[in-house]
Amino acid sequence: MPPIATEVKRGRDTGVKSVAKAVRLIDALAGSEATSVGVREVARTLRLNPTTAYRLLTTLVEQSVLRYDPSTSRYWLGPRVLRWAEAYTRGAELPRVAHPLLEALATETEETVHLLVADGDQGVYVDRVESPLRLRVACPVGYREPLHCSAVGKALLAHLPSERQEKIIAEGLPAVTAKTITDPVELRMHLAQIREVGCAIDDGEGQMGVRCVGAPIFGASGGVVGAVSVAGPAARLPHERLLVLAVNVRRSAAAISKRLGHPGTPASGEPPRPEGAPPPQQDHAVRPTGAAPRGAAR
Repeated sequence: MPPIATEVKRGRDTGVKSVAKAVRLIDALAGSEATSVGVREVARTLRLNPTTAYRLLTTLVEQSVLRYDPSTSRYWLGPRVLRWAEAYTRGAELPRVAHPLLEALATETEETVHLLVADGDQGVYVDRVESPLRLRVACPVGYREPLHCSAVGKALLAHLPSERQEKIIAEGLPAVTAKTITDPVELRMHLAQIREVGCAIDDGEGQMGVRCVGAPIFGASGGVVGAVSVAGPAARLPHERLLVLAVNVRRSAAAISKRLGHPGTPASGEPPRPEGAPPPQQDHAVRPTGAAPRGAAR
């Protein structure tokens, strides 16, 4: 083998071995009863000399895979591992776990049910169950849209970490229809209402003539991993029915979250008011304002 090819192969082999050592270290730490490790423990567990173990740990800290506490000289799993776990939930486990519950929700409501996850500053539809009725609303799996222009997107956006939320808002809030919320101050207030009641309702923000109610789905770590919604033609979803559907959607979102390992109890908001009761003061996080609620349905 030529000298250059030999050096390339040696470098490749060294890189692969380093990756393997890093994976073994992360796996050992994740499976250990101890929440932290020191250099000597790593060296002993992976059968490395302490200098190599230290270099490996330092590299993983630099990449946010591990955290280091200088006061104790010990290492913990870092935030990047959490992002990997949430990505796995979104990309692989979420549609598989959620689909039977989406089918049940679609049967219960006779409307189209969508499952959405965040990808960058947009939402991506990863599953759907269509309404059995001839006139129905349906977004194709893989369809992307801004998070601020639908109930399912707003339900997800409202529960993202504040830094990511502000980054999305700062990148702009384009008007998809005349009803889309494009003012950052108004959107922040709206998202706060959604967090309080646990769901969002929209009426024409992403598509005129369509209404929708959406609720967030949470993973085992407590972070939002997606959102579920029921959507249909506005003529078939009067505001009173949206309030009833909000209960169904929140219940389904909570059931999916529970299957993903989330222990918490979602916000319940106000229950639908009884027929004939005087209308309460309204907001469009859970019910439309005096005019139509802000938000299109997906």
